[in-house]
Amino acid sequence: MSESLNYVLRPATADDVSDILRLITLLAEYEKEPHAVEINEESRSLYANNYNEYESFELQSIVLPRSVQQIITSALLRDGFGNGEKYFHCVVAEVVDTKKVVAFALYFFAYSTWQGKMLYLEDLFVEGAYRGHGIGKSILQKLSQVAHDTNCSRIHWIVLDWNQKAIDFYKNIGTRMLSDWRLCQLDRRGIENLRQQ
Repeated sequence: MSESLNYVLRPATADDVSDILRLITLLAEYEKEPHAVEINEESRSLYANNYNEYESFELQSIVLPRSVQQIITSALLRDGFGNGEKYFHCVVAEVVDTKKVVAFALYFFAYSTWQGKMLYLEDLFVEGAYRGHGIGKSILQKLSQVAHDTNCSRIHWIVLDWNQKAIDFYKNIGTRMLSDWRLCQLDRRGIENLRQQ
């Protein structure tokens, strides 16, 4: 482990949304899916109306028009920090000296028919330069406390089969790997196809 890093974990606020989007985009790049950060159909039509906007921002090798960034940020604000139903919760790690948000965990509550309420961890990501300081483990410990406090029976998440560092890390903290279960998914096209059958 390198020199000590002074950071705090805290619940994300609406002011963190641009940092969360930045980290989501870095995560997509790390997972070899740099263009997988999607926007919904409403966002696509809004983007199409702003196609000639030249202002953009760059994250590593990904360049998104400013209008797309604003649309995705609006969805995150609405779904996690708006006045309506909250579809996710988020914890961030912030470096004390610089106030830079360097990690996030996005989670929500789900329900097991066998064991009741559970916490589902959608994404956990620590920016590369800040790995090795215990941030990932601290975030999982924080989520374990959230799960305990909200009477969850378990925490679920998925790890990519090629991400051996993460697999080893998760096994080291006592995670059970479920090799006899398969992840099933319908994407937007699959949802629409099934809906119309």
